Amino acid sequence: GAIGGQAALQADDAARWRRLQADVTVAFQNRFVTPEGLVVSGTQTAYVLALHFRLVPDARRARAAAELVRAITARND
Repeated sequence: GAIGGQAALQADDAARWRRLQADVTVAFQNRFVTPEGLVVSGTQTAYVLALHFRLVPDARRARAAAELVRAITARND
């Protein structure tokens, strides 16, 4: 029925958005995150956003967070 069709559409939409999110994450990482986990621009804002939106690979998050802390303490912010 109509409810089953709507549920299928929602599942399709959810799958499509998950794929898009994965594609965007990979594209961001390829362009803006070094293999060591550094964010190319080096700004505090870039690190905060990349970490918050999980755009840094899990294996590199600690390195990126450490770099954010270093950037903050270097500026006494």
